[in-house]
Order: sequence, then structure tokens, then C-alpha cells
Amino acid sequence: MRRKSLIALAVAVGLVFTACGGGGSKKEGGQAGDNGKGGPSATANDINATPREKVADGGILKWPVDQIPPNLNYHQIDGTLRDTSDIISGLMPGLFNFDAASVPSINKDYLDAADLTATQPKQVITYKLNPKATWSDGTPITWADFEAEWKANNGTNPAFFVPSTGTQAGR
Repeated sequence: MRRKSLIALAVAVGLVFTACGGGGSKKEGGQAGDNGKGGPSATANDINATPREKVADGGILKWPVDQIPPNLNYHQIDGTLRDTSDIISGLMPGLFNFDAASVPSINKDYLDAADLTATQPKQVITYKLNPKATWSDGTPITWADFEAEWKANNGTNPAFFVPSTGTQAGR
């Protein structure tokens, strides 16, 4: 029995060291992320940009997720899963859109402007809301909605189980 345990331990240790070994290496003139076998570069993306009018109605979207999140509110402690972030980012609109190079632009459905109005003592971004911006029920989106989210996420209301209220340097 002891011999089987030692063999199992040796195999496990070998697997650990194998996993720690390097994958591919960067060949001279190759791109980072290229394993020498024609793999994609670290800067490549696989976006198939297609104009909306050329996308047919109907069909099936297969979206791989590790699990169905217990909560689809990323601002709640049990909603901070990667799958939650991916789902919400893919389905919910935001104040900014990002292109293939991750360059942000204002989502004109919600904002008319977003301006850096102060840097000292803290950075301040001032939003000018699009007066036509509404919630799905037609209710106008106002500054009060932003205030309500801030109050829900600042850690002062025990009814909200926020994952963090810490700030980063420079905020």
C-alpha cells in the first residue's frame, strides 16, 4: 500500500512540474502569443464586424458559461462572477461603447457629453444626460438614478451587500 502511495505522489509531483513548464516560446521576429505554429498574436481579436442590416433575424446563440450566476447584479457580493460580468456586458447597454481596440466612445442613447471637469483633489467626470434617455418603461433617466446607484454601492446601506467600497489610488 505504501508503494502505491509513493507512486501516486511521484506522478502528482511530476504533473505539477509539467504544468509549470513553459508553453511556446517567442521565436525571433514572432509575435507575443505566437507558439511558432501559426497561433494568434496577443493583439489579435476575432470580431466579425457585420452591419446590423445584414444580420438575419432568428437563429440560435450558443454562449458558453461556466455556470448560471446566482445573481445577475454585478454590484452584489454573490454576483461578482466572471460569467455575470460577461452576460451583463453583452446584454445590458452602457454609457460608453468600445471598439475593437478598446477605445471608448459616448453612447449617444444615454449621454450627450462626458467631460473631465476636475483632477484635484479628485478626478471628476461630469455627464450631460441625453434628455431623450429613458428606462425600458419610458421613465426618463435622471441624475437621481446615478445618485441611487452611488448610495446603493457606497457601503452605507446594510440592505445592499456590495463586494467592495474601497477606492484606488488617485480616486
